[in-house]
Amino acid sequence: MNWKDSLVKGIELNNVKKIRKQEYYYKSLNKNLVEGYLKENWEIDKEFKYKTRMKKIKAFDEIFENDVWMLFYNLGFKMMNKDRSFSIPYNKEENLTQQIDVFAADDETVILIECKATEIINKKQDFKTEIEALKGKSEGMITAIRKQFPEHKIKIIFSTKNYNVSQRDRVRMEEFDISYFDEDKISYYKALTEHLGNAARYQLLGNLFANKRIQGLHNVVPAISGKMGGYNYYSFSIEPETLLKLGYVLHRTDSNKDSMPTYQRLIKKQRLKSIQEFIENGGYFPNSIIVSIETGKKGLKFEKVKSNVDNTSLSKLGFLHLPQAYKSIYIIDGQHRLYGYSNTKYKETNTIPVVAFENLEQEEQIKIFMDINENQKAVPKNLRNTLDEDLKYESKDPKEMREGLALKISRELGENRNSPLYNRVVVGENTITPERCITLETLSKAIKESDFLSKYKNNNLISYGKFDQSNNDKTYERLYPFIVDCLTYMQKEIGEDEWNKTNDDKSAFVKNNVISGFIRVLNSLIIYLTDKNKINPLSDNPKKIYYEIKNYLKIIVEYWLNASEQDKIELSSSYGAGGPIKMCRTFEREINKHYGSFNPDGLEKYWGDRNKENTKEALLLIDSILHDLKRDVKNRLDVSFGEDNIEAYAPKEVVLNLTNKVTNYNYNKPKSQYRGVWDFINFKDLQAILIYGTNWTEVFDKKFIFPIDKKGNKKETTQWLIDLHIISNKIEHSSTITLEKFEFVKSVYIWLKNLLKETNKVYS
Repeated sequence: MNWKDSLVKGIELNNVKKIRKQEYYYKSLNKNLVEGYLKENWEIDKEFKYKTRMKKIKAFDEIFENDVWMLFYNLGFKMMNKDRSFSIPYNKEENLTQQIDVFAADDETVILIECKATEIINKKQDFKTEIEALKGKSEGMITAIRKQFPEHKIKIIFSTKNYNVSQRDRVRMEEFDISYFDEDKISYYKALTEHLGNAARYQLLGNLFANKRIQGLHNVVPAISGKMGGYNYYSFSIEPETLLKLGYVLHRTDSNKDSMPTYQRLIKKQRLKSIQEFIENGGYFPNSIIVSIETGKKGLKFEKVKSNVDNTSLSKLGFLHLPQAYKSIYIIDGQHRLYGYSNTKYKETNTIPVVAFENLEQEEQIKIFMDINENQKAVPKNLRNTLDEDLKYESKDPKEMREGLALKISRELGENRNSPLYNRVVVGENTITPERCITLETLSKAIKESDFLSKYKNNNLISYGKFDQSNNDKTYERLYPFIVDCLTYMQKEIGEDEWNKTNDDKSAFVKNNVISGFIRVLNSLIIYLTDKNKINPLSDNPKKIYYEIKNYLKIIVEYWLNASEQDKIELSSSYGAGGPIKMCRTFEREINKHYGSFNPDGLEKYWGDRNKENTKEALLLIDSILHDLKRDVKNRLDVSFGEDNIEAYAPKEVVLNLTNKVTNYNYNKPKSQYRGVWDFINFKDLQAILIYGTNWTEVFDKKFIFPIDKKGNKKETTQWLIDLHIISNKIEHSSTITLEKFEFVKSVYIWLKNLLKETNKVYS
């Protein structure tokens, strides 16, 4: 029997699909056999009169194989393997065979996929033997495949789930021309298929066969050439199907992080559907698709049309020879319009207008995309940050260059499997989830505001970075491993349960505030140890720096594990820009308790400004000041104007405001609970009364001039009352007081206490 006979297509392929989709095996049994199957881990699914339907969950690796098989089915491959026993011969006699987990063929390509899966998350595994065996048999398998599928392009994929595949194995696969798909890439193509249907196959083939020739593709189109912004461009019309085969749309997700340039939002399914309906009903789009044609050094072939007309125009008419290769045209703008044709009858009979640049630099591609979309649907903030990495990493502006590096480190922390923050950082178009909740902006800001990297203003160096090698790649090689080592220590020491808490848990450690604050503490420790000549980040191995810092990190671990749930919630859930700073200062304070010489700039002032004891004391002092001052002022006024005669000594607006407060408070209350106007007078009212009319000179004899405010008119010399009013309101709303304001309240209290003692009015 020919090995090709084990492949299925058409109705038989659909039938296999139904079985592959199921997570369980099913069997209908006579009831007397049920007991035996239960002992072999089968479950009862449904009871019938004479039969019992049993089910048994498939093995984890088989479920993954089926998941991959279903992806290629949904991508529109027309011929696939029926079951797990499928194999292909790899020798001339065809008596030696290699089992293949997934075989998928369409009209132009054949894909072979080897699948490996484990239930242990992020398990490290050496696949050297498997990869080399696959390579060793690949030549024989390809020979066998070409006999049955002549002219087809062939690609082998090594696909894993939950494995942390080493860089060495990745390089080995690249050398052997074996593509590597982890579960992230599988998920990416599944999501793309949900949006595009089997048109997503064009994206897959563009990725697998980049720059490989497409047989039989008609690639010559009438075009007009011109120049724009220093670049050659061509305007032409083309059948959507041709552009779909040549074109490629890059989406910035962790599944294609090595592809450049990285822009574009994921194609939206609903939008695509509405465009398809619009096209099917005779609709069309007169505006052009914007693309960049990649030709390398060779350049595009453009044959000018000979004409007898004296044409002085910069534009030229001719025939453009497009590349006949996958992934040779990048779609900058118009992805929805193009893919809207993919599942319609018009993809071969209509043409769409295109403006094509030649070898447009990636930065220019991104800028064009951003400019076009600026006034349309906003580019999401997190995607914009990801694009900024692409734009800035190799910038000639030293400040921008380091901003690009900070973004790269932040992205790698979320995308690299060896990072404790793997899949916890929102990158590009990835959606926010309870697990993936840390933003690029938060991480990169913590790195940028640290002293890790040099700082510039108007291209002038302000300060040297502790790790800065004046080269982004070299700086990255020092700084990134150091941060990863420190985070790995924290992950291990606080424990997996604590580390794996999600954003739904208000006391989680892996949240924006905590991780950002932690990176800021690393910066403080680097400065401290550098000043003590314990480390030199510019020359020391990152491991050495980590080992010097580890003892200090232990203090942070102990603090976090012993902190109350409420304290953790308060720290990790603080809103605004102050949240990471508060977290950082909290960690710094704990380290300072153990190492008194560790005293980062601003630490004492920060906690002085936020000292709760100061706040409590300030409230007591303010209440005392207001009470004693009101008593003294009222006594003086009563002597001069008579009791309860406020209209005689207070401004009209103050009287009306106080009267209104009294009326509202006393309404519907018994007389025993009534309050008068002096119960509602505040510091602001007191200032208005003190300086009203002749009160300041005739009643108070300018007594209430705070020493600091000796110069000025009566309003200026009583400004201290307004300051107290503002401080009182701030404490009421934020429950905090700065050290400076606290000292001010204390000084007013002491001054007033002595003043009133001298006049023998209040204090005893």
